Amino acid sequence: MKRLEDPPDDCDTPDGEEPFGPDAALPGAVVIVPNRHWGFEVVSAVDHPGACTHYRAGEAATILLKDTDAGNAKYPRRYYVFDGTRENGLHKPTAFELVPRLFRLHKVKLLFPERHLGRLDEATLHALRAELARLHPEE
Repeated sequence: MKRLEDPPDDCDTPDGEEPFGPDAALPGAVVIVPNRHWGFEVVSAVDHPGACTHYRAGEAATILLKDTDAGNAKYPRRYYVFDGTRENGLHKPTAFELVPRLFRLHKVKLLFPERHLGRLDEATLHALRAELARLHPEE
């Protein structure tokens, strides 16, 4: 039997905060990801933004694309470049590497809300997904 003070089973957030809904929150989200989660360390930066293109509920996983400064994109065909906007939280033209990286949901969930920059517009999210499907049809 539940006591009155027990939080709902689906709620793991403090009082007053909305529960985290990955179906709505993740696709299109732009978050700051620590470099160690990307699998590398560099002296000049401790993190890089990532854009979430897909949430896979059955696997409790997400697909993120790592960014780089648009001027640093060595092989332009491997990147999708778009401008920073107030909505996506990026401050300059940014290149996202078209290499899907699988992240467990619990790891990405820890980035919210403190490391959440913004959201991609629908057209950009659709274009990123189309490029990923073209380059990685098996996934």
